[in-house]
Amino acid sequence: IHDGAHPPVAPGVQLLPLAGGAPRLLSDTKTLLTHARVAPGGHWVAFTSSDTGRFEVYVQEFPEPSRRIQVSAQGGIQPVWRPDGKELFFLASDGKLMVTTLRR
Repeated sequence: IHDGAHPPVAPGVQLLPLAGGAPRLLSDTKTLLTHARVAPGGHWVAFTSSDTGRFEVYVQEFPEPSRRIQVSAQGGIQPVWRPDGKELFFLASDGKLMVTTLRR
């Protein structure tokens, strides 16, 4: 049920190739993935997943899937990249704005 306050969610995030071809899932998980954001430069994708039973923020290499790395510690939502892609901002479960630095 969509309550109007939150975007509708689906069990997975699909990637649609620009050059054509079939869409593929960002992850093979059966839990909810939301708020997927590709970093400027296209080397990382950040997303929120409920794998642990609560929403956490993860990153993984992009466009080819790799091992996901959890960047939030006690819950997190709504990841947003800094314009140069070097930092990722997200909201912690207590409402605090968090930031993490990523190195390739």
